[in-house]
Amino acid sequence: MNMQRKISCVIVFSLIISILSLMNVSALNIGDEIGDVLNTDIKTYIDDNRIPSYNINGKAAVIIKDLINYGFDSVYNNATRTTTVTYNSKKAITPLTSFDETKGQVGTVAFKYVYTDIVAIVNGKEVESFNIKGNLAIFFGDLADYGTFAYDNSKRESRFTTQLVLTILKLPVESTSDSWIFYDVVVSEGTNSKNQNLTLSGYFDDWLKNVEFIEGIVTSEDYVININTENGKLKFSVAEGSFINLTLLADGKQYTINFGIGTCLVVRKTSTGAYILLPEETLKISPPR
Repeated sequence: MNMQRKISCVIVFSLIISILSLMNVSALNIGDEIGDVLNTDIKTYIDDNRIPSYNINGKAAVIIKDLINYGFDSVYNNATRTTTVTYNSKKAITPLTSFDETKGQVGTVAFKYVYTDIVAIVNGKEVESFNIKGNLAIFFGDLADYGTFAYDNSKRESRFTTQLVLTILKLPVESTSDSWIFYDVVVSEGTNSKNQNLTLSGYFDDWLKNVEFIEGIVTSEDYVININTENGKLKFSVAEGSFINLTLLADGKQYTINFGIGTCLVVRKTSTGAYILLPEETLKISPPR
């Protein structure tokens, strides 16, 4: 009986110690050191522009304040202790030029990161956040809703490419006998719930800067031939329910992409406002018909 009591006391004591330990872990104070930032030789980029990054638990982290220079908006709400990060395709890009984040031997401790009660929200989702030298930081990978990542181990580079989806809403298409014109194409530009309609005028490969047009084939016989000519060249308009299979070169590689009302073109917007077509991503949602 005494032995059973001793065992019971040991179990109760162990439980008390465990509970106290958990309470101690959860009762972190703002500014408490909670982990190491390691020196790293991996460089991070957003749309070919380098951004400072830090190695936390083997993953790259970036400071939210820095993201403002790379097309992102950040809004802090003191009442809720939250910082909201969203991508703004119309924002001017002013990349940083100083990169002295960590300089020591790779894998060694550069400094400590500390606890913060400020919650980071990216594209409406709560993500893990840290305090690095007084600045709120998040993992680089938590930007994934706004683009795609590519890592090159030989170059020790992690690159993030932002994406927009242009959804075609209106498509008065004109053609001549030797070149295609897509003028006054009304599209919806935006990321997720944020949308804004705009009109793209001129030649197709004028507003997709990495594209060279090859040919277009109308996939329906339902089109109207305009009698009027321009500079001696026949013009016609594709009917609203028709689609065109466009064959084009994007970054030197040939693709065929469906083009019509409802087509989604996945693009990257440059700092000058031009669009770079991301053909592989576009084909996933707008395959040829």
